[in-house]
Amino acid sequence: MAMLSRVFSLLILILHIHLFSGKAKTLTVTNNCTYTVWPGISGTNQKNDSGFVLLKGESRVIAVQKNWKGRVWGRTLCSIDKSNGNFSCVTGDCATNNIECAGESLTFPVTLAEFAFSIIIENNEDDFYDVSVAQGYNVPLMVAPNVETGAGCDVTGCVFDLKKSCVAELAVLSDPTNSSSIIGCRGLCDVDTNCCNSTTSCPGDNSSFSTLIYKKPCPRAYSFPLDDVGDTFTCDGSKVSTYNITFCPSPNMSRLLSMPSSQAAQPAVAVAPTPTPIPTTAPTPIPTTSPSTVMSPVPLIQPTNSTTKPISHNSPSNTSKRKLRTSLTVAFPTAAVLLILLVIFVCICRWKTMKENNVQTGDIRRSVDSLQFDFNTIRSATRNFAADNKLGGGGFGDVYKGKLEDGQEIAVKRLSKNSVQGIAEFETEIILVAKLNHKNLVKLLGYCVAPQESLLVYEFLPNSSLDKFLFDPTRKSSLDWPMRLKIITGIARGLMYLHEDSRLKIVHRDLKTSNILLDEAMNPKIADFGLARLFEVDQTQGNTRRIAGTYGYMAPEYAKTGHYSTKSDVYSFGVIVLEIVSGQRTQFFRQVQLDEALLHRAWRLWNENKAINLIDTELGDNFKREEVLKCIQIGLLCIQENAIDRPRMTTIVAALYRQDISLPAPKPPNFFGCVVDGEARDRVDEYGNPYIHTGAVTVSDLYSRE
Repeated sequence: MAMLSRVFSLLILILHIHLFSGKAKTLTVTNNCTYTVWPGISGTNQKNDSGFVLLKGESRVIAVQKNWKGRVWGRTLCSIDKSNGNFSCVTGDCATNNIECAGESLTFPVTLAEFAFSIIIENNEDDFYDVSVAQGYNVPLMVAPNVETGAGCDVTGCVFDLKKSCVAELAVLSDPTNSSSIIGCRGLCDVDTNCCNSTTSCPGDNSSFSTLIYKKPCPRAYSFPLDDVGDTFTCDGSKVSTYNITFCPSPNMSRLLSMPSSQAAQPAVAVAPTPTPIPTTAPTPIPTTSPSTVMSPVPLIQPTNSTTKPISHNSPSNTSKRKLRTSLTVAFPTAAVLLILLVIFVCICRWKTMKENNVQTGDIRRSVDSLQFDFNTIRSATRNFAADNKLGGGGFGDVYKGKLEDGQEIAVKRLSKNSVQGIAEFETEIILVAKLNHKNLVKLLGYCVAPQESLLVYEFLPNSSLDKFLFDPTRKSSLDWPMRLKIITGIARGLMYLHEDSRLKIVHRDLKTSNILLDEAMNPKIADFGLARLFEVDQTQGNTRRIAGTYGYMAPEYAKTGHYSTKSDVYSFGVIVLEIVSGQRTQFFRQVQLDEALLHRAWRLWNENKAINLIDTELGDNFKREEVLKCIQIGLLCIQENAIDRPRMTTIVAALYRQDISLPAPKPPNFFGCVVDGEARDRVDEYGNPYIHTGAVTVSDLYSRE
């Protein structure tokens, strides 16, 4: 599909060039970064190609009109919310909820390439361009005209070391608690005392602050309002048809960009390095827009004291008429051929849509082909999914016990056609779990994708899930204190592996007691990675508009804003610890007393120095007081309202294993939860306990209640 899209874009470009021969310019946008960039384009008459994706090493050619004025920038850390299809980026987002930008406002900080083509000055047709960091910086960017001899053009851009050069006042962090998680550097006008926006308040080269921050590493960049010395460039427009825009330029070009250019427009009369005339007055960019300002399609670089020739509406000469007839003779057959190709393209797209499931299946097979099971093998192992082999079920489908020919027992998750776990979650679980290996994580043995079937094959764990023991009055007696402490420690070790010890950095996002499975020795194993998210090595926070998971275990910042991090899992872990200690399910009612809910009760008892009373009465006096109190303290620290106050899993594991680890006193936690109507008071769960709403809206439970 991607190849067809590129072919279609190329056909449109060819048609544009044929119909507007001699009038079009092209922008070649290239991504040399080691990460994906989503370019955005906004300008006059910009309807197509206003936003797209460029993987590492990819390029795209964009056709624009000869007199185009606009901006090009790179968006980073973009994602699609699977619940509503909305597209968004952490930096450079254009607030359209789509990959296309449509001239909307930008989310700063962002590095901008600005253009104003075919400006008529003293009978010369000049192109003006610059790379601006006045609105901040988020990605290295270079603009290089593809020039003919004598065009008198130069490259411009900015390669800025965010971690070394951006001061704390301007740094934008993905995780406010981690100063090294910098993803951008704000513009100088975000610091009021160091910004000028008039000629009287911008003497010389502006304040020393601006010189130190942006002007030294990026002398060719437009770095503050009215900064028109050495950073606005001009080219003979008649000799340049293509501008190369490169994200993350090569080291050689980066070194070049760190040196001032002698070609950039100057405030006084300058001697041109080529016969191309240079304007005697400096072109002044449009005033910087604020983050809330919608970008208008007005010229982004407007030369002062310039005159623009009016468009002539006189009849063309005979020569012009002949050229027009020739152009039409070529253009119409070309357009007809392209129209036929367009029809073929649409037909192929429809065929591709009909085969979408097969395409997705093929992608999954290529990802982890070695883990694929034959469907007949699974069907035989489960005796054709016999009812007496059914372990449980839920919105995602059913789980069956099976036995392979070699005698190995397996658990098979069979997704239903109407499953709330979609193909994306299915693929996520395969790819992530297959690459993980830890004794406290459930082991994925393989998968099977067949017509109308999506199956996940796991190791069989005979003791099912933790909630079936913890909240069942008849089974919880088997959970003595040493066993409960063992389960708490095992979950902590599994989370520490996901967050810090694995070669992948993973946030689970749906940690709860029903997703903790128990093997024959009651060792805990974290399961259900359908909502998990893979982080970059230096990434500390993600964002989504689709709030998926389970209320009651969900961190407040995730449930309210969609921001998630490893500290979101830490919050869920804290809730589980308090559940294991108390034997009480986290609960939220509209009409119960506050101290009846688990989190409220735990804090009240701790604050009254009666925390030991939280212990499950099923345990009697058979526990070590200091171990119980430490677990309660850890649980309360994990459910702190501010993510920065929650400990890392390495700290938690160390505290669980060593008595000499000192932990801070917990603050009052945020009692975040979900409420239900009064009808819930009269209901009971499957174990006969009063019904407690935990907002159990989840993608799947591997071993659901029967």
